[in-house]
Amino acid sequence: VEVQESPSAVRVAYRVGLRHPLHLGAAGKVLLAFEEEALGQFLLRRGQEMSPCRLEGLHRELARIRDQGYAYTAGELEEEASGVAVPVFDRNGTAVAALGFVGPSHRITPERAAQCVPLVLAAGRALSRRLGQPRAQGEQGEGNPCGVEKGSRSLPGSF
Repeated sequence: VEVQESPSAVRVAYRVGLRHPLHLGAAGKVLLAFEEEALGQFLLRRGQEMSPCRLEGLHRELARIRDQGYAYTAGELEEEASGVAVPVFDRNGTAVAALGFVGPSHRITPERAAQCVPLVLAAGRALSRRLGQPRAQGEQGEGNPCGVEKGSRSLPGSF
């Protein structure tokens, strides 16, 4: 696990190893959406605590996340925090991790997050390939949708 802290004075900082409900936040939702075992374990533990209506809403949201390939959340873990996450797959196609970013909601607006999603998706695919996941048919190069300089470890604009 690696964290790249924002140089900005106003930022969102989570401690590595911090636990929170899997159905709250972009990283947890990505894992629930793409890993059936994780979803099954969650439903066994927490499904009974959720109303049928809320559980149905979660299933619809996870289906949308699977369709678009990423999760965007705002105000779920912390009222003023937003984040984007994508799955990282191993050679067997199992979602083994989530890769993403989180920041203050006034900077990680839905529009700003949408601009950076292609970069995060490309980074997730690159990590997945390093874990043995083959390149998807028709998958193109990574591009540079957010204007990040090659070799840079952070997204542009201080999140």
